[in-house]
Amino acid sequence: FPILFLDSRYLRDGQVLGLDIAVLPERLDTLQRAGRGGDIAASGVIRFLATSVAEDGLILVAPVYSGAMPAAVSQRQGDALRGYVLASFSLRQLLDRYENDQGALALSLELQDISDLGGQKLHYRSPQQPARESALLLTLELQLADRRHALTIRPSEEFLRANSTPGGLAIVLTAGP
Repeated sequence: FPILFLDSRYLRDGQVLGLDIAVLPERLDTLQRAGRGGDIAASGVIRFLATSVAEDGLILVAPVYSGAMPAAVSQRQGDALRGYVLASFSLRQLLDRYENDQGALALSLELQDISDLGGQKLHYRSPQQPARESALLLTLELQLADRRHALTIRPSEEFLRANSTPGGLAIVLTAGP
């Protein structure tokens, strides 16, 4: 346990019934962290094979208990743990959609796992290359379940051409709270 049953438009005719995600040590660790902590845990990078092309992503895992979650950590992975709810996310589908939008303003994105948890570290770099000669840079730390990520945003050459200002006015990158 658990078995994740796949529903993919790329797999037909019962080719795959499910996937025992506890068989691989990194994924088992994600399940155990969710069960011990009683909260959502994020995996390291996983490879999705049930798509049109193999791509990287991650899974979020939330434990499901019968009744209330046990207060004692030692009891959280016992009889009260009924299973897990899992959600999978393709990095390409999540991030490429926004970078190719006109609202993204041709910015270069890089997302890197900076947590000290196991598994292959997430590292995503957008196809948009950063400008070579620009000091503009915005770095944010993001929390996704129990993992921390650094998001780095840099302007591309296209961004700098589209947003050049006469007379040396400064361009400032800023982010909300």
